[in-house]
Amino acid sequence: MTDALVHPGIPDDPLLIELTPEQFPLHFSERDGRLFHSQLFSSHYPLPVDTPEQERLKVMHRVLYLLIGAHYVGPVSDVLAPTDEREKLVLDLCTGTGQWVMDMAREFPHVQFRGIDIVPIATRYPLPNVQFEMHDVNTSYRWRTASVDLVHARSVSMAIIDYPAILQEIGRVLRPNGLFISCELDGYPTFQSALRVNPRELAPGAYTFFDVLTHALNVCRGIQPIAGTLPALLEAAGCFRDITADLYYLPIGLWHHDQRMKDIGKKKQTL
Repeated sequence: MTDALVHPGIPDDPLLIELTPEQFPLHFSERDGRLFHSQLFSSHYPLPVDTPEQERLKVMHRVLYLLIGAHYVGPVSDVLAPTDEREKLVLDLCTGTGQWVMDMAREFPHVQFRGIDIVPIATRYPLPNVQFEMHDVNTSYRWRTASVDLVHARSVSMAIIDYPAILQEIGRVLRPNGLFISCELDGYPTFQSALRVNPRELAPGAYTFFDVLTHALNVCRGIQPIAGTLPALLEAAGCFRDITADLYYLPIGLWHHDQRMKDIGKKKQTL
């Protein structure tokens, strides 16, 4: 984990510092038996970052892969196709365990991958084309304008203070014809649209729980669910085109008749 190291051929800011193992504890604080980020960064991220949380994130990573059938959607293979001109570059925001970066780096070994987060919980033994860095997603990124081919942001809403501002920064670093992939879970339980039922009426207890949770996150941390508003936010940003939105339903539990979805539901039930 670095603060970080420059790779030849990649347009980076050279003023980066390597993080030593002795410095790792400075980035964590213990509260009520759980480890959280130490707030060396001014992040309002509310969730723990310890081993149980990392295991949860790994399960969620697997669930999304099983659901989608890939680690990405959209024309990623075209955007990351090798060229003789330069190495392609991918930036993963709020990388967490770094599992997405590592899996993608195996699939695209000719591409350079960078993952940023406020805590050093990604592997200390990254692949040769991977680098993890300490950085607050809410501040300006060190990459030059129009230097990144793909920006990936998955489940980042709890770490974001001003999403429109983040979109402007993403638009700045993306190359022309670059790609931005965002994935967020909706803040409320739902049912497949074919059922034509109102979740608030059919599952009032669950809906009330998420109502209270959403209100608490907003009041205490300024966090608001953004999944349903992402297409509008991207449109309003003015720096994105060809915006598409895909909706996926995650089953919870073993009720689904399809075995693949049943396996997904079993894993999701533990999250």
